[in-house]
Amino acid sequence: MTQESVVREPEPSTMLEEKIERVFDVGAGAQVEVSIENVNGPVEVRGWDEPRVVIRVVKQATSQSSLDATKIEIEQTGQRIAARTRIDDVVGGLLHWLGMGHKPAKVFYEVSAPRQSATIAQTVNGGIVLAALTNRAEGKTVNGSVSLADASGDVRAKSVNGSI
Repeated sequence: MTQESVVREPEPSTMLEEKIERVFDVGAGAQVEVSIENVNGPVEVRGWDEPRVVIRVVKQATSQSSLDATKIEIEQTGQRIAARTRIDDVVGGLLHWLGMGHKPAKVFYEVSAPRQSATIAQTVNGGIVLAALTNRAEGKTVNGSVSLADASGDVRAKSVNGSI
């Protein structure tokens, strides 16, 4: 049996890459909320039976300035773990869309969290996979698909331009 995944595709050798990994021990049976907000790239959240949340992030860009301008913020406040992508205005804002700025980096999130975690995953330009989650799971994207597998509980999915 194959599982659908948003594992990143190989990019040309001209791509620059930066990897980030954070691990949060949450304790057995903990009721954790995991929130992932991305801008350009896919988000994958898979439930597992471990008492920790692991967030793996890969940033890819064609220039060092684009890589540097794409910030990843990861924090824990109580039982809430949040990761979000922030892009400096000069790179991802109006100048880029007018053809005068740099192309923003693509960011890939792969998250492993306890099955009973409440999960919210959002991205603007990319797909979302939510799998093996047994609590509230919500996936929202503008330009991409949302895939749900072995998810139960209050499960919601929304895509403006993509399949569910």
